Amino acid sequence: PRTVLNGRTTAERTLALARLELDDVKKVARHFGVKVNDVAMALVARQARQFFLDRGELPKRTLVALVPVGAHEDPDCQARNQVSGIFAKLQTQIADPVERLRSIAEASVIAKDHSTALGVTLLNGWGEVIGPMPLGVAKRVYGRLTQIRPMYNIVVSNVPGPPTPYFLGAKVSSLYMFGPVMIGVG
Repeated sequence: PRTVLNGRTTAERTLALARLELDDVKKVARHFGVKVNDVAMALVARQARQFFLDRGELPKRTLVALVPVGAHEDPDCQARNQVSGIFAKLQTQIADPVERLRSIAEASVIAKDHSTALGVTLLNGWGEVIGPMPLGVAKRVYGRLTQIRPMYNIVVSNVPGPPTPYFLGAKVSSLYMFGPVMIGVG
């Protein structure tokens, strides 16, 4: 659905951070028989739902998140970052948090199946075929269309931290990811 998050892109930004223990998230996932990512999505869905309830603007249809996912189809590929994305339903129309979590988990399986069927190389291949100039035009057209009918409302990324707790010899105590600012998306 179209929301305030899908308006014009401006310089104004609001950022909220929360810190959770991964072990607690894993406990919830085990208890309900879902994946850690499903719990993370349910947490985001809860906050998004509350944001829109507080504004009196909760859409009747679920909000949709674009979730970047690693997509290494070819183990011999030299590219370091092969990323695709799935469209995940946040089930924000569901009031009960347990029902919402289970529904998110079911929808995530379907979204991952669709993403796997398309594959990461499909979009990369199109970019190579049409070239940079038509691709730039397509991005601008897409930006305008998203203000009328967005494909998704927010970007949600749940990326694991570095394999070592050190960076340039210093111990990393916390790591907070901040995704890209995208046209027409909160």
